[in-house]
Amino acid sequence: MKRATRQVISSLQKGQTLSEALSQVDKDLAPVYRAVLEAGMASGRPGMALQELTECGQRILGIRDLLLSSLYYPLIVFLVAWAVVILYLLVPFPVLHEVIISWNGESVVFDWLNQARATMHYWGPIGPVVILLLFLLWRFQLRKSKLLIPWRAAARLGWFPGVRRLIQWQQNVVLSDMLALMTRQGVPLDRAVRLAGAIFADPKMERESGAMADAIAAQDWQRVLEVRGARRIPMSIRLAIVEGVRSGRLEDALMRVWQHWRRQSWRQDVWIRTIAVPLVVVAFGCVCVLIVALTFWWPWLQVMFQMFSFRP
Repeated sequence: MKRATRQVISSLQKGQTLSEALSQVDKDLAPVYRAVLEAGMASGRPGMALQELTECGQRILGIRDLLLSSLYYPLIVFLVAWAVVILYLLVPFPVLHEVIISWNGESVVFDWLNQARATMHYWGPIGPVVILLLFLLWRFQLRKSKLLIPWRAAARLGWFPGVRRLIQWQQNVVLSDMLALMTRQGVPLDRAVRLAGAIFADPKMERESGAMADAIAAQDWQRVLEVRGARRIPMSIRLAIVEGVRSGRLEDALMRVWQHWRRQSWRQDVWIRTIAVPLVVVAFGCVCVLIVALTFWWPWLQVMFQMFSFRP
């Protein structure tokens, strides 16, 4: 990143255009940076564009680091629980099973555990290996250059409760702020929408913003609000654009939307950090402990019931 930045600065100092300078370092930068810098140059404030992208990236990477650090504990609990269950099936369970057989007792739980013990050489080593491989593969996919593109971050982190919504809301923050910034600098609204839609390197977002820009250029405000398949650009931004154009206070309307999505993303971030992550970690640990406890104590309860049945 530092090398690519120095090369871009050097190319600009030599009189090259921004597109020419970026074309030389495309392989070193995430695709989103070209669009962000072009939008920033159009608005005359490239630093502000990069600042919003940086804040978005920092929040996404913060969630990534939080999930990584939090998932180590459930992973260790799972591996320990797996080892304890296997050790239990190997050592004390055969003794209990012989006791039940000597008493001519019957137990569905014992039958299940006996079948599990008989096939342990198949599933015993496979479970931990599969879980570890999945975790390492997911860990490998969490490279910073990939997570700076919101739709890729959602694909890799969106399985956790609330994270996909946070990424979408953070994307709305960047989008509304970039639109307000470019309209403040006099960039035509249709061009601003196209440039803002391109900064996320999302093909669906680019198509949606392109259709919206065409509707704005034709001053078809009803079509701006009714773009088919619109999922990337929220209705709040569309309404702000239409109402802002009609009232002559477009920048103020976009700034209100920006403040709304900024508050929403901050609340979602706090909820994930303080509630969702601890709750999921504790719930997973409790499930593992409960499974181990039932595996241990249910057969003992079955033995006690068999003993009581022999009482005169």
